[in-house]
Amino acid sequence: MSSHKYIYVGPYLKLPRLDKATWLDGDRLFRVDCAGGSDIWLANVGKYNLYQDDDHVSGEMAPSPITADMIIVESFIAAFTDEIAVLRELYGDDAIVEFGIVTYWA
Repeated sequence: MSSHKYIYVGPYLKLPRLDKATWLDGDRLFRVDCAGGSDIWLANVGKYNLYQDDDHVSGEMAPSPITADMIIVESFIAAFTDEIAVLRELYGDDAIVEFGIVTYWA
């Protein structure tokens, strides 16, 4: 089994890590394994990942500026209202929606 390092730049849902990983019905949001004391949930649909490269692509990457209107998290919250509500209930936590860089292995 091989692993691949992924980089995600965009909005995500952050919750305190559970001892036993939880799951959602459907695949619109998915939990990633990453370092730290949090469970991170990323969008699996839509164009939320603003980083369009990975470590298997060779050659130079063209600059990809991120503008202020891209880092607004309200559209993420609106698109995943039901999933966020379910995760808040499962975790017993209000959760935080943030914008940032997430690296993970899958």
